[in-house]
Amino acid sequence: MQNYCGGVKCEALLREGLDLLQTFERETVPRLYARNPHELMRTHEVLDILTVAEMVLHACLLRTSSSVPLCFERSDYPEKDPAADRVHITIYQEDGQVKSRRVPLDFFGDLKEEYEKKNQEYIREESSHGTI
Repeated sequence: MQNYCGGVKCEALLREGLDLLQTFERETVPRLYARNPHELMRTHEVLDILTVAEMVLHACLLRTSSSVPLCFERSDYPEKDPAADRVHITIYQEDGQVKSRRVPLDFFGDLKEEYEKKNQEYIREESSHGTI
């Protein structure tokens, strides 16, 4: 991943990384096997890592600017934090395809207020232990 999605990213390398992952999925994944439960667990871990790597590469392709607060740099999009990219980009898989959408930063409302509203039991428990 560091070769294709390192500190400074660009579309060409991100797409090359996706192509490499697709090659792994086409050529290597069908040959995976496990002789025991431990190897089966490790095989599933490898499959999970491939999925996460694919999602990270897609997410990086979707952010078409650099961002100081996100510590995210694209050499092909050097503009820093333009208004159009001040959004949350959500990604998910559906039917084997990566889907995405952009939602405004205030989509969830005031984060502190919403957190406290939905986590009163946790907050009370932590404060009774003196950790908050």
